[in-house]
Amino acid sequence: MALLAWLKSIPNRKYIQWTDFDPIAVINEIHHMMNIGSHHTFFERAGVGHGYLDRPCMNPLDPECPKMSPNYYDVCPTLGRFRDYAARNNITLEADDFSHDVYEFDLLSIFGHRRRRKRDTDVVRVNDTQSEAVPLATSATGASDPVAEEIAREEADRREKTRKAAAEECKAYRGPMMRWMFDHPDKWSEFLSEAEYPRFPDYAQVMSGGCPGFAAGVLHWPEDMILGGVKRSAKGATMESADALQSVFLVASPNDVFLRFKHKANRPQSKPDLDQAVWSEELAKEVIQQWQRNFTRMLYRHPANFDEEVSRGRVVSKAFEEAFLNGFERTSHF
Repeated sequence: MALLAWLKSIPNRKYIQWTDFDPIAVINEIHHMMNIGSHHTFFERAGVGHGYLDRPCMNPLDPECPKMSPNYYDVCPTLGRFRDYAARNNITLEADDFSHDVYEFDLLSIFGHRRRRKRDTDVVRVNDTQSEAVPLATSATGASDPVAEEIAREEADRREKTRKAAAEECKAYRGPMMRWMFDHPDKWSEFLSEAEYPRFPDYAQVMSGGCPGFAAGVLHWPEDMILGGVKRSAKGATMESADALQSVFLVASPNDVFLRFKHKANRPQSKPDLDQAVWSEELAKEVIQQWQRNFTRMLYRHPANFDEEVSRGRVVSKAFEEAFLNGFERTSHF
């Protein structure tokens, strides 16, 4: 765990999320620090890549949409225009507060924070050198002019302060702007040109034939496992519509459940009332099946299946269960 505090590729946030976690960057950094040999090759062959960071965002106006996404929407260039529009139309925007999303790492957090702070400072310095470098003035004899040098430094400092202020403003207000835009699509034309609109993905094109999993080289989710009620104009054609998104609940195997509750010497029993003399892997399988039946029954009885206000309820089909379990066997290419 101490290694996490020293990895540049780990987001400097309290909680790591799929929307900001780049697995191949972490793996490459660890491999650079300590050669992990064939394990690195395994991750590459599995097609882990950037995880979900380079996948299309279902909602490009979600502030958590990763920058690598093909339809990432950068509101920063138009933020000033939007804030002027908001002021004219009495629209109140409250800045996002990120003060609680702070990196913590127990005792080592002190060192991690110092290293991260130094890293951030180094990045700023590199950016200063690359983007804010101002040629120093020289006199007719070729000698540098101290006055001109000072003016150049002040100009570079001014530009850097302006850049930082704009970045901080965008960080604070991009979320409120995006959420407002999502709620008011009919107002976009009042402060944006059509070319500046966010691009929602072509869901039919993206999801036809299924979707790659986290490790795209070994896992592909079949279309009929993630979508229901798909309609096409012809066999093999791009889908025209679908009725529902489907979710997968992966339960433990009978062997896992058996070992989890099997009594181990010198340890307290996790299930004191469980008869260890009859506890077996076959019995664990029956427990799992009973849980599945109870869970399915709960779904059948969900109020949403009987909502009279919905023209067609979200009815769960018993016939789907068998096809679903058979389809699950096709997801992995191991």
